[in-house]
Order: sequence, then C-alpha cells, then structure tokens
Amino acid sequence: MEARRERQKKFVAYIDEGALCRQVGGPRVMANQLRHLVSLTERPAIELRVIPFAAGAHPGGAYVLLEFGDARPVVYLEHRRSGLFLHRPCDVEPYLQSTVDAVALDPVRSVRLIESVVETRSQCGDLLGQ
Repeated sequence: MEARRERQKKFVAYIDEGALCRQVGGPRVMANQLRHLVSLTERPAIELRVIPFAAGAHPGGAYVLLEFGDARPVVYLEHRRSGLFLHRPCDVEPYLQSTVDAVALDPVRSVRLIESVVETRSQCGDLLGQ
C-alpha cells in the first residue's frame, strides 16, 4: 500500500526495450527522442523504467493507470481511433496486479540502457544519419 502511495506522487512510465531499438521518424528524430526521454528523468516527479529483452514475455501492454489519492483508480486504453476508460473495480484490478514493475529495470539502469542504445547506434552512424 505504501509503494502505491509513493507512486501516486510520480509519473512512472514503462517502455519496452524493443521500442528503444525500433527507429521511428528517421535517425536524427530517433536520437533526439531517446535523449529527450533521458532528460525527462532529471525531473524528480518522473520515473522511467525499461522492460529489458531479458525479461521475456510480460503481461504489460499499452495502458495508462491513473491513481488519484482517495479516489478509485482508472485505466485508460487508447486505440487507433478511440480511447476507453475502465473504472469498474473488476476491470481495473488486473492492471493493479501487473508484474511489469517486477521485471523492469530500476530507473538508473533504465537511463543507462537508453544512453547506451544512443551511444552504440551513434557509433555505427545509425542515429546520426551517417
């Protein structure tokens, strides 16, 4: 319960390692996006956690869990042409019990991994368009 209260003070984002490697928007855009992710983690209320390839399959997915102090949590699912809010406890509960937190890297290791992806791909000329 205390861990959940602590999370409510922060924005915690989980990103799969595959998303770090899949180029979107061209080499320079991708490099800038990854660097921007790292810069966001300098804010005390933002935490970024990477789910590494080594974690294997996990029960994650694309959703936003919104927790509001004393109010019941809500889950937001976004689709290509619509979005959906889940608010019934029976629908929200599986998202509260997610084990993604257990398989994700801690924030420091997550940032190091992102920086290493930028560095490795930059050395290859991949992200710099060379």
